[in-house]
Amino acid sequence: MATKLAKPDLPRAHWLAFYQALCPDVAWRLNPRLRSTLGRYMPRRKVIEISTRHLLNDSAEAVYETICHEYAHHLAWLEGVRGHAPRWRQLMSQLSGLAVEDVRATTSSVVQESDYRWRLVWLQGQHVVPQQGAWFRRPKRDARYLMLRGKPESLGQLRYAPNEALQAWQQGQLATERLLSALCY
Repeated sequence: MATKLAKPDLPRAHWLAFYQALCPDVAWRLNPRLRSTLGRYMPRRKVIEISTRHLLNDSAEAVYETICHEYAHHLAWLEGVRGHAPRWRQLMSQLSGLAVEDVRATTSSVVQESDYRWRLVWLQGQHVVPQQGAWFRRPKRDARYLMLRGKPESLGQLRYAPNEALQAWQQGQLATERLLSALCY
């Protein structure tokens, strides 16, 4: 039976050593190459890797949730459970203290839209259409060469919008022309 995983009262740079001592059956590592994922569990080697960027740049609550997420994968694997099955959700709930219905498999309940600086938008003439869930800490690549899945007509019309400017525009505090001038590729 999993018990709540303690959140260390240490600088985050020392968290993995804390969890290594708390959970000696798993090796804990930082991985600076993890860019599109916050953490991962490699069951055959019993290794949990956490993104260095995530540990250094994101909130302590978000990092703690990622650690609980990956350790829940380890405990589920020991029981023969793969993926984000109901048993994994129970373990994640027990480790993190979240209610089972609040456990999410792929998105952090701690990370908010406002934590991201950029959002992908689709320009349709003079209309700006923000894309749901397309938030970024930084523009990844030139958006002019991207298209939305299943919408080839979006090719060449995607841009990155600063999240603050987009939110001000959505609330009517910023004119469309000013928003269009703030877009980048």
